[in-house]
Amino acid sequence: MRKLVLTAACVALCSSTAFAQTVGIGIKGGTLGVGGDLAVQLHERVGVRAGIGIFPLTPKFNVSDIRWAIDLPSPQYSAMLDLFLLGPLRLTGGVMLSPDDIIVDADLSGVTTTVDIGGTAYQVSDVGTLTGVIVNKDIAPYAGIGLGRVGGRGLGFFLDAGVAFQGAPTVTLSSSGGTLSGNAVLNTALNTESGQIEDAVDLIKYYPVLQLGIRYGF
Repeated sequence: MRKLVLTAACVALCSSTAFAQTVGIGIKGGTLGVGGDLAVQLHERVGVRAGIGIFPLTPKFNVSDIRWAIDLPSPQYSAMLDLFLLGPLRLTGGVMLSPDDIIVDADLSGVTTTVDIGGTAYQVSDVGTLTGVIVNKDIAPYAGIGLGRVGGRGLGFFLDAGVAFQGAPTVTLSSSGGTLSGNAVLNTALNTESGQIEDAVDLIKYYPVLQLGIRYGF
């Protein structure tokens, strides 16, 4: 029995030390924009990754009769741990870091009469320029599943699907350059409009992540 235990321990040790760590780089794109990963495959079933991404697009959405453009935080960073279950199938957990807040700008260029802010009609000249800040977590936990080893040898593909838990967003709007900018009544209307935007973007507290990439490891 003692000899059997020693033999099993020796086999386990040899199989662990025989695995050669690999390093891989990946280029990816999806709901987090475009970016890249640097990965180290520590063990057959364990890998770590650090990533960076940027948003090259400016999404837009409507609230009341105002069209808002979103300036998403860029760059974003990530740190991930990959646990491989069966072949290329893995569980992935980690954190996403967004050092900057989300900025929104109102596009009032096409408004020729009045604009509705918080249920009250205002002249564009009274409002001037409308901007806002959407604040959520700087560090968001991430959990998901995936396919592919970013740190695997050679050329290959990888897929990530999961959720970033960013927390409920808080919106603050401000007016500048208008005849009523700084007016208490307009500020009250902006607070009401902020609540409506919070309702419109509330889904980002559970931000869906879907990224497809190509990698090369060595």
